[in-house]
Amino acid sequence: MECREAREFFSPYLDGELTTEERDIVRRHLAACPACREEMARWEELSRALRELKAPVAAPPGFAAAVMARVNPGRQARSWWRARRLVAAAAAVVLLIAGSVGYAARGLWQQLPASIAALHPGHDGNGRQVTVPPGDKTTSSEASQPGAGANPGNLPGDGTATGANSPAGTTSKQSGNGATAPGNGQGSSQPAGSGKNSTTPGSAGRQPAVDSGNRQPAMVAGSEPYPARTFLSAGRQVASTMLKLEVTDMAAARAKALGLGGSAGATAQVIAVQDNGQEKRFICQFTVAEDRAAVLLAGLKGLGQVISQNTSTQDLTQQFSATLEQYQAKVAQVNAATDPAEKEKLTREAKALEQQLTSWDDASKKQVIILWLETQ
Repeated sequence: MECREAREFFSPYLDGELTTEERDIVRRHLAACPACREEMARWEELSRALRELKAPVAAPPGFAAAVMARVNPGRQARSWWRARRLVAAAAAVVLLIAGSVGYAARGLWQQLPASIAALHPGHDGNGRQVTVPPGDKTTSSEASQPGAGANPGNLPGDGTATGANSPAGTTSKQSGNGATAPGNGQGSSQPAGSGKNSTTPGSAGRQPAVDSGNRQPAMVAGSEPYPARTFLSAGRQVASTMLKLEVTDMAAARAKALGLGGSAGATAQVIAVQDNGQEKRFICQFTVAEDRAAVLLAGLKGLGQVISQNTSTQDLTQQFSATLEQYQAKVAQVNAATDPAEKEKLTREAKALEQQLTSWDDASKKQVIILWLETQ
């Protein structure tokens, strides 16, 4: 079992939805893969934290239908995998408190067509406009419901902007100032591509490939050669921090947190909000450029009393290198294929690997901060 496949099982594994045989397969993989063990530990950490919440979290209008719409009926070969992953992901977000897992800092919630937007001052990631006057007072007004902006892949929550050549189940992460995510509406900071001209399948005319400076995936048309993306040889680590604070004024603290995220150019996704009249809790994921993470974290810590802070780092270097070798071999197969049907199949597989590499490469340039606020 590959790491990507194993992580698709994390949510149903923790929810007790797998068969005995499936659980044994996951356990064997975890025993042999340190990276997946660390990822599973993060899932378990937030799962325990979310179970402390008592009130259910309602899904936004049309959420369930949007989730199920992501299941691609045309790809029957992987329908079981996709359906299980998407249903598990929906349960994770919709039933955060009812024993389901909501933590997928680098994957699951980024794969859902939820309202994930690039955060800027005055926007709270839930479609509401938030203004913070000098007195730290907060006012909000409902805005139109954003459309499904995420494509099902990787690493920690951001808005998505995917191209026509993006394989189903994958997205590119973005930075808060314009990058894309396994779910984020921004312009991605991705590895440089080849610069050759190519066209999107089905397009009427030939179009130049996106400039490599924009780091966009190359497009392939007809029998044109597939231009392999160039990825720099470097170590790739992904850092994530969970910060839990106790605050006195939830509304003010929440507005300040979103404002700080906007100032840092972060992407935000609200995971859960609870207010039963006595207890108030707010959980939000910020994805921020690595060089701005320390400043954002320091600002967030100033919102209240720090209850706990836990930072972990996942080393993707070995996994990235292995996938890169697969990608390069797949591109060679694409360019050597003569049968149109076989070439199309290999092209889809090459694009999927390219998108995964792009996602990891982008994620290694960012840090995820999970902010948990609760009242005294």
